[in-house]
Amino acid sequence: MEKLVHTIGPVFNEESKVLILGSFPSPKSREQGFFYGHPQNRMWRVLSRLFGTEFPETVEERKQFLIDKKIAMWDVIAECEIEGADDSSIANAVPNDLSKIIEKADIKAIFTAGKKASELYRKYNKDIEIRHIELPSTSSANAALSEDKLAAMYFPVLLYTYCDEGYRDFTAKLIPTVTYEHFVGVRNPEMKKITTRLKKDTGLCNEFLKLLPHYYYEENGFHAGILQNMKDYDECLKKVEEFLPYVDNWATSDGLLPKSFAKNKDKLMPSIDKWIEDDKTYTVRFAIDMLMSNYLDEAFDEEHLEKVIKVCPMGQSDTEKDYYIRMMAAWYMATALAKQWESTIKVIEDKRLSKWVHNKSIQKAIESYRVSDERKEYLRSLKIK
Repeated sequence: MEKLVHTIGPVFNEESKVLILGSFPSPKSREQGFFYGHPQNRMWRVLSRLFGTEFPETVEERKQFLIDKKIAMWDVIAECEIEGADDSSIANAVPNDLSKIIEKADIKAIFTAGKKASELYRKYNKDIEIRHIELPSTSSANAALSEDKLAAMYFPVLLYTYCDEGYRDFTAKLIPTVTYEHFVGVRNPEMKKITTRLKKDTGLCNEFLKLLPHYYYEENGFHAGILQNMKDYDECLKKVEEFLPYVDNWATSDGLLPKSFAKNKDKLMPSIDKWIEDDKTYTVRFAIDMLMSNYLDEAFDEEHLEKVIKVCPMGQSDTEKDYYIRMMAAWYMATALAKQWESTIKVIEDKRLSKWVHNKSIQKAIESYRVSDERKEYLRSLKIK
């Protein structure tokens, strides 16, 4: 095999946040003078789809796309022997010096496209401390993966271009049940824009919903956003039940508010009854949230209060129920005091809730602008010492 030298320079600037690495340019890429040059390679279709842009046709358009989207691009190998475009044939490789990019750009994550690129990256870059994420190859040879699935699997690339480390630190402190490495640090307004745009991409969303469990907190947020807008109730219920076992924090649970559930309250109640008996914290929290979000107006029934009382009854110690369940129960009761006073105040007067939930319910109701000053004063007299 002939030894080949990489002649395509890296694309990046000081604002680049993501680095995508292939293994070595294919013959078509070498001929074209740029990365992923084969017309059947799906890299540019996947990236333009994720970022909601027109497909970049020319080399110049592709360079500008990368700079605009804060993506750096290069390959792991500088020289090697290779047969055609067959990565598995790579031999006698010499790695590129990635410090040329890392020392000048603000790289938050390094993505390798394909198994060989990942293997070579790990072999030659053991000292690089930046997070490394392996992604599948976008080559047409990787026919087992559809473009829809590839786009869904490349979603973290999009997330990391919005990485804000200060916001990541802030969010991680608010959500202690999720370990730090599972946060990217995407601000809420940006997450909303991403969800609003990508929820229209049915193929990508359908494949993304299958990628459970997700690794990143923001991926779970996007998952919840897809379900929120799913119109078919039965399909949405099925997908929610697939998702709930993987919900691991209060923010994802509370952000899961499917619109189709609000329109099918009679059909939803048997599922709530099942979820509220579950042994998983955030499934129970979600069940109580569904009662609070959908059944405190015209659909209210005093039996709903009984369901929540059963979760946190008087005499229960604080250690018997997780904090995040108790807090949701208190939030429900405080909201019920604002919306259904006559029925709910009896629960407080009769001291039917655990001491912690009883007092927290009163506290939250007192903090609410929807409860009158007179009622707040009465609630203060009902606190358990």
